[in-house]
Amino acid sequence: MLSLPNKKDVLTVLGILILALSVRLIYIYESSANPSFAAPTVDSGTYDELARLVTSGKEMNYEFFWQPFFYPVFLSVVYSASNSSIVCAKLVQVLLGCVTCLLTYLLGKQIFNRTTGAIAAVTTALYGPLIFFETELLASGWTAFWSLTLILLFLKVCSGSLWLCFVLGICGALSVITRPTFLPFFTVAIFWLAIVFYRSKDRWHGFALRLSAIVGGFLLVAAPIAIQNFRVTSHLGILPASGGINFYIGNNPNYAETLTARPGWGWEELTELPEQNGVVGDIWKQQEYFCQKVTNFIFTEPLAFTKGLAHKTIQFLNSREIPRNIDMYLFGKWSRLLGLLVWKVGGFGFPFGLLLPLTLLGLVTYWRKIPVPLRLFLTLYPASIILVFVTARYRVVIVPAMSIPAAAGLLSLIRIIRSFCWHRIVIVGILSISLVLLSSLPGPFGEEMPNFEAELYANAAATKAKQGDNDTAIEYLNKALSLKSDYPYAHANLGAILTKKGRYNEAIPHYKKALEFKDDSPEVHNNLASALTDIGKSDEAIIHYNKALEIKPNYAEAHYNFGNFLKGQGKVSEAIGHFKEAVQHKPDYFKAHNDLGAVLAMQGMLDQAAIHFARAVQIEPDDHIAHHNLAMALADLDRVEEAVKEYREALRLNPNVPQTIIRLARILTLHKNARIHDQDEAIELAKKACELV
Repeated sequence: MLSLPNKKDVLTVLGILILALSVRLIYIYESSANPSFAAPTVDSGTYDELARLVTSGKEMNYEFFWQPFFYPVFLSVVYSASNSSIVCAKLVQVLLGCVTCLLTYLLGKQIFNRTTGAIAAVTTALYGPLIFFETELLASGWTAFWSLTLILLFLKVCSGSLWLCFVLGICGALSVITRPTFLPFFTVAIFWLAIVFYRSKDRWHGFALRLSAIVGGFLLVAAPIAIQNFRVTSHLGILPASGGINFYIGNNPNYAETLTARPGWGWEELTELPEQNGVVGDIWKQQEYFCQKVTNFIFTEPLAFTKGLAHKTIQFLNSREIPRNIDMYLFGKWSRLLGLLVWKVGGFGFPFGLLLPLTLLGLVTYWRKIPVPLRLFLTLYPASIILVFVTARYRVVIVPAMSIPAAAGLLSLIRIIRSFCWHRIVIVGILSISLVLLSSLPGPFGEEMPNFEAELYANAAATKAKQGDNDTAIEYLNKALSLKSDYPYAHANLGAILTKKGRYNEAIPHYKKALEFKDDSPEVHNNLASALTDIGKSDEAIIHYNKALEIKPNYAEAHYNFGNFLKGQGKVSEAIGHFKEAVQHKPDYFKAHNDLGAVLAMQGMLDQAAIHFARAVQIEPDDHIAHHNLAMALADLDRVEEAVKEYREALRLNPNVPQTIIRLARILTLHKNARIHDQDEAIELAKKACELV
């Protein structure tokens, strides 16, 4: 498939690769100054965290199956080989983008000729939105790569070997676990391929063998992932659990609002809908909830659903790049190259505003010459995006495939102009200009309206805070507020970071400012109450704790914080009630179990205390304090052998805690049980405790 038959091909390929590599490296160099370059935000930040989780040696959790599975695994492989280097990950994706340009050339040459393939490849190499997303920690570069790989494989396996069929199955599975929107195209293309196989000379024999090879390749990738999914989440499948909420975002009676939900509170409110409506459980129950909501919407309001599809189709065909969480036009501020390759004037957006009419001209002119797999991809993949929701990050995937008929359309347009056939020139010109206008006039859409620069700094600040760089986080949040002073999310986050640094008097005004714009935020009320507690304003703190729990009665963190506050006020019975509420609403809440155990032990309810300490140990088995607390409760219950075991485990985790050493030494000295009594060990422990004290 990748053979290069002559010198012209070699020179063309080298030129394409050098061009593609050069512009991408220049963009990476220029964009390194943007605030999110080393502080990935939103989905990029999630992928980065998941990859670091794997490289740190921890097991996969449910989040790997919330998002599409492939990309965080790929990123973790790169991080493992590069000491978790974000720059290295971006460079690997740059190389992948260069391969995508090469595949564009090969496909264009196969369908048309070398010139068409070269123009298509250059278009892909210089296509600004593709360059932008290829260098983000996102799967867009991989999805573009898989699109061309699959089309080429579908063309080759028609007369190819069983081995190619097997490879097609593997690549099909990889594409689906990279972006589930490949599934409609891949499924329909397989049906088309089955017809081709059936019509071949060997009919049933070849039909069965080739399809078996494809299925075998698909299962080779899909089966282990499905099994791992079942092991982690008790669900057997390869599609991500986020499919339900994504489907809901673009298909509900208030889709204009859900499509513009912002990262942070807006997204949290969406994800909490199932729980607010009584659906409590794992991520798959949440997905079922959202899917059921969409099904109900389609059948009860078919006109509204159809109107929504029409709206999203207009967005897909729009010349501008529709943002979601980030707006690529903003990044031209840090890269002159990107500013040249991606821009908009009024409603017109470059380059899609030119690519679309050229693509349609090429498709109309050469429809019969366009192979079925490419036709299927250019219809089914956009349809799968429109069915969910439209954003630049999803649309950019089809650009390499579009560039091939677009290159043919450009050459056709040049021939029409050279022919001096004026009536054809006028007709094509009118149709092209009309299409450009129609793709540019709609909008601006709600998704284009937020202050993306303020959001960029606020989201980058959140990442910096997670990385432990609170000073830069404060700088970024102040920048966000200088761009948008009425930004409650930034005020709240700045308050939280200032609270961590003990700057309560600076934090409290930001919390209060956030509440001026969003008084229904339980998180802000809770954080403000904690800060007020720390400066001794107890009466005011109680007001905000109660307000937080009034807005969100199942808010575990607020119950926990209020419990600690009440414990400090000597109201132990009330504190126990809030701690119990915290663990009821959040069963894996380590600190709440530990502190509840401590309060119960103070009240002499040792059996219950031991239960919660044991649960804390189960949640965080590497926490020496939890083991120490459990050991104390067990010792007081005269379950001495168990207590000794827990004390020893606590010392294994942290051998330099005098209190643990002394308590273990006391048991070993005083207990009469021969299996426990060990005077020599007790003496050694006592000596060590003296040294530490």
